[in-house]
Amino acid sequence: MRHVLAAAAIIAVLSGCATQQRHAEIMDSWVGEDINDLVASWGYPSGDFRAPNGNKVYVYENTVTGQVPTIVQHGPTTVTGYGNTATIQQGPSVVYGGGTRTNWCRMHFETSDSGRIQAWRSEGNSCKSR
Repeated sequence: MRHVLAAAAIIAVLSGCATQQRHAEIMDSWVGEDINDLVASWGYPSGDFRAPNGNKVYVYENTVTGQVPTIVQHGPTTVTGYGNTATIQQGPSVVYGGGTRTNWCRMHFETSDSGRIQAWRSEGNSCKSR
């Protein structure tokens, strides 16, 4: 159990600097700016489309898939000795984690006819900024 708590603490520390609030602040800072400035800063969007109100929406997507570490917690070890011999018995082991995890964030920037960013929206499990 100590290993699981230690891994959770490390993950919390590493992700603690990235917040959704900071992400919203960065996204808000683009409202009113020219979309060409965003493209110059972030690169070309993943795609774009026309919203029902006729405004153009630019879409940026970020997806990262990685391995989740595997943690093995071994059960208690019992040593029994008789004379010059000893028997070591390992208790059951429990495996936590493993496999893959996909983190993603999709960001939409809606622009007016003049190319000014009017609104933004994001979705996903990793829309956080430092």
